[in-house]
Amino acid sequence: MHTFLYNVHIMKSRVTLTLDPKAVRKAKSLAHYRKLSMSGLVEDLVLTANSPTEGNSSTFVEKWAGSLKLNRSRSKQPRYQALKKKYGL
Repeated sequence: MHTFLYNVHIMKSRVTLTLDPKAVRKAKSLAHYRKLSMSGLVEDLVLTANSPTEGNSSTFVEKWAGSLKLNRSRSKQPRYQALKKKYGL
């Protein structure tokens, strides 16, 4: 039985970018640090960036901050008092 390995090459598009010289120096440094080409760096940054069209891009904290309320009817219970003391509520 023979095993064949195929090298699949995906055609990529060429893009020209215009950047500030400071951004170019920083991008080259970052690409070198990550052991990537400049193209690889840009591709990685684009593919890992959150997009507002890809569903929920906010964190749990951003979504729920200020929305949850304490149930103060239990304020006399020892557990509530301990948590209140622990978290400075």
